Amino acid sequence: MAVYVFLWFAIHLKVNQKYRIVSPEWMDIQLLKELKEVEKKFKHLTKMPSEHYMIEMQLIMSTAPDDEPRCGLLRTVVKNIFDVRESKLRTSIYAFIKGEGIYAKLDN
Repeated sequence: MAVYVFLWFAIHLKVNQKYRIVSPEWMDIQLLKELKEVEKKFKHLTKMPSEHYMIEMQLIMSTAPDDEPRCGLLRTVVKNIFDVRESKLRTSIYAFIKGEGIYAKLDN
């Protein structure tokens, strides 16, 4: 039976070997691959499935890698998304500096 609890509490229970962690719905490999393709297509940053997706994924994968059978693939896909987003930011910063911009706005 799955119960929704705060991530810090789930990690505490996992460390004490009381329960196993079930990954959030957004940690589906197919969903993340689609998100990566969407991120590649558009010029601006797209909305991520979770505001703190990198931290949540890192905490879950470091605490409970045995609870997620495709841990390595998940890390790779999330790293690819991060790399695409980082590239967009670098390109934007370069264009901003080259264009002698006065201010910048970042939504995501």
